[in-house]
Amino acid sequence: MPLERWLEIVDEAAELDVREWHIAGGGEPMFLADRVMAVMKRIKEYGMLGIITTNGTLWKDKHIETAVKIGWDRIHFSLDAPNAKIHDYLRQVPGTFKKVITTIKKFNQMKKKYKTDKPRLIIQSVVSKENYKKFPELVKLAKRIGANELTLLPLTVFDESMRNLKLNKK
Repeated sequence: MPLERWLEIVDEAAELDVREWHIAGGGEPMFLADRVMAVMKRIKEYGMLGIITTNGTLWKDKHIETAVKIGWDRIHFSLDAPNAKIHDYLRQVPGTFKKVITTIKKFNQMKKKYKTDKPRLIIQSVVSKENYKKFPELVKLAKRIGANELTLLPLTVFDESMRNLKLNKK
């Protein structure tokens, strides 16, 4: 869908008094970073609450600065373990752990630069048999890197290859 249509949808939502947007699902939103950033700006121009869920790997410094400057409200980072070995295994992409940690730290640096508490940085972790014993360490990591919250999410089995990650066999 062209950017113009996305912006029209935000305009129409504002006319309908929509108060909250959550950009998520179907892949990494920042894959289309310039389009997503334009939509995020328009959402905040209307004063609507903005949330984005991301794997945290594709944020450039200019996007981080923009998100902070426009007062984006919440960023949910997918982080499934307190270390690269487990996180990268679960995500099936080497190097993602390091990238998401770096992104969260850069957000905190930018928030400090602009003297703001927005956006709130939330770590979201999907509970699986590979990571559940590491959650105390994940809490410590969240604090160390400046996350504001940590949320645990249930595993949704989209296909049979994921079934072996469930905590129980049912």
